[in-house]
Amino acid sequence: MEKAITTAMKQPGKDKITDPDYDVKVEYESKEVELPTHELHLWLGEKNEQSMFMYVADDSVYLTSAEMTRKLRELFQIN
Repeated sequence: MEKAITTAMKQPGKDKITDPDYDVKVEYESKEVELPTHELHLWLGEKNEQSMFMYVADDSVYLTSAEMTRKLRELFQIN
């Protein structure tokens, strides 16, 4: 999940937003750097599509790569 967040590309403007597929709370376990907890709205793409997320406290849209969608689908155990 951390890689999905750090590699997603912020999109200009605002997209037409529907209800998210998931609301996700991300807490990091790091001994080196303390990272903040993130609450995200996630729209999980289909196979070979991008996924989209927004931070709950923000309305900026971020897109992942299709490869990252594949990994997220594995993480959420969705074929």
